[in-house]
Amino acid sequence: MTRAGRTVTLFDSWTFSAPAAFVFQGERQGVAAFKDILVSLCGLLHGAQGQNFEQVLSLRGRKRAYFSRVPNEMLEPREVPGSGIYAETNLSANTIRDRCRDLLNLFGYSADDLQVELR
Repeated sequence: MTRAGRTVTLFDSWTFSAPAAFVFQGERQGVAAFKDILVSLCGLLHGAQGQNFEQVLSLRGRKRAYFSRVPNEMLEPREVPGSGIYAETNLSANTIRDRCRDLLNLFGYSADDLQVELR
């Protein structure tokens, strides 16, 4: 069964697939990898939330932060443009899905506001 050309949500498994683009609140952005979805979504949320975006620093796992101002604390940090905050991107596809869901929940968006188009 091929998943190419299919759209998935934050309630589907993202494993064994590759993204082509994501749509957030009607705005479509092309991506090459799932980590690009996380960083791009963070950029959109930073633009919408301004200083409130710093709330992402409260999102942590048991052993490590998902977001930080100190990139040395992370395995594969990517800066959210213009924020001075880094996102950990050394994550599985489904963990990135979960972080996207956490972000939307944190800022009061619905999980239905994000869809991913697969290649």
